[in-house]
Amino acid sequence: MWETLLWIVGILVVGSFLYGFVEGIPAARARVKAEKDHKALVQNIQTSARDYLDLRKSLALPSVPFTITDDISNDLTESRFGGKAAWPKNVARPKARGNAPLCFLMQINLRDMPALDGFPSQGLLQFFFAADDLYGMTFPEGQSDGPTNKSDILVKHHASTEDMEEWQLFGHRSETETLDAPFLYDNWWASGFRIAFDAARPMAPSISDHRIWDKFWDLKKMFPSKKQFDNYADRWSKDDVRGPVIGGHPHFTQADPRGHLPDYAVYTYSVLSIPTVSDKIMWGDCGTASFLIRPDALDKGRFDDILYNYDCF
Repeated sequence: MWETLLWIVGILVVGSFLYGFVEGIPAARARVKAEKDHKALVQNIQTSARDYLDLRKSLALPSVPFTITDDISNDLTESRFGGKAAWPKNVARPKARGNAPLCFLMQINLRDMPALDGFPSQGLLQFFFAADDLYGMTFPEGQSDGPTNKSDILVKHHASTEDMEEWQLFGHRSETETLDAPFLYDNWWASGFRIAFDAARPMAPSISDHRIWDKFWDLKKMFPSKKQFDNYADRWSKDDVRGPVIGGHPHFTQADPRGHLPDYAVYTYSVLSIPTVSDKIMWGDCGTASFLIRPDALDKGRFDDILYNYDCF
């Protein structure tokens, strides 16, 4: 009898073991497959990330970041944000093409700026815009958004700073009260602030650039969660140029308009990109403005063909 019981127990134990073994095979296979799938996903992410970063690096352009200081500018021909423009004596002063008057944004004394490939090495580079509700930007015919290279702005290079005089565009605050100007301080037409240049450095395009936008979002979709992607991607952008910059790439608050305006995709270099800056300037609702140029026009010193973009939240 005991032998029979032991035999039965043995059968049950062996059967239980075999059942567990057989039942465990699908789970083991699932674990192996999950591990292979995870490894393949990691490899795909790494490959896609390398491709994305290599593309950003290949598109990098020389740039000079700068800051707008709190020091009042007193030298007529120094690099200055706001205030009064310097202008050659006996040279006609330009006017805005529309009903709004021309406003002076800033000037760069190229002698004081670190050398930048393609840019002239001396003289003054000045930026003006029409003080209307879009700060001089005009839309392509038949469209309600997007910039054109016929905007009511002016980028002017003066080869020499000799024999210049002060150009006071407005004489009193009463002349500026009805203007759509982005300046945040009261006497912007009379007082300007000195500009401090950083060292020249390569600048990669932002994720808004139409050439990398899709690649960035395709890569993001590969990650299991937004948090994982954000932790991974933060390392890519920690050294990006975010503030005012000469050269390099434009800043965009919304999207890169060149993506849906193919005729303007050739404007690949930014002469100046200046976002909202603390207590100095506010482009609409915390926006940015950029002055773009074709590389061939920059090489020839032709600043009369500029793609100007302003956008905000």
